Amino acid sequence: MASRSIHEEHQYLDLIREILDEGEKRPDRTGTGTLSIFAPRPLKFKLNDNGRPILPLLTTKRVFTRAIIAELLWFIQGSTSSLPLSEAGVKIWDGNGSREFLDSRGLKHRELYQRSCDMGLGVPFNIASYALLCHMIAHVCDLVPGSLTHVMGDAHVYLDHIDALRTQLEREPREFPELEIKRERGGSIDGWKLEDFEIKGYDPHKSIAMKMSV
Repeated sequence: MASRSIHEEHQYLDLIREILDEGEKRPDRTGTGTLSIFAPRPLKFKLNDNGRPILPLLTTKRVFTRAIIAELLWFIQGSTSSLPLSEAGVKIWDGNGSREFLDSRGLKHRELYQRSCDMGLGVPFNIASYALLCHMIAHVCDLVPGSLTHVMGDAHVYLDHIDALRTQLEREPREFPELEIKRERGGSIDGWKLEDFEIKGYDPHKSIAMKMSV
């Protein structure tokens, strides 16, 4: 079992606790309502462990890895239609077409700024997605990925996610998985496919259902 004092997933879990305990109740555009705090401390995840490539994929619930990869490749393609994702069985963008894109900078070390952060559903995807992008850029540039720092603006929990997140907070994180990229180094980040990625050793707790507010 991973130690609470060193496992990086506890940054995310502790931020959830802080929002549940201290967050301001606010209305939102979906009508669901949120608990929110502004500009919490950044989350930082290492992307390699002594040369072993790490993917910070949350383990206190199962995260849909195929959807994360498919969505990232869809972003890179510059597509404006969610139909290819939907046809591939990835439904996360159905009814969510006005969602804003996120900005990130850097190569070996990457910083992501996210204005609006859905802690229950969105942030676990965002962490893994931008970690994958960092790995991809490092791979084509023949660099070793170092870390991902996630800086947030409005970090919020939807009111109808509270019970599910309390269940998640009872779980102990497990080891983050290893990422293998099955492509030659160099080239570009265009034209990658799902089968270019292999996630090894992902052993999360079971899934927790949460409703997407749109």
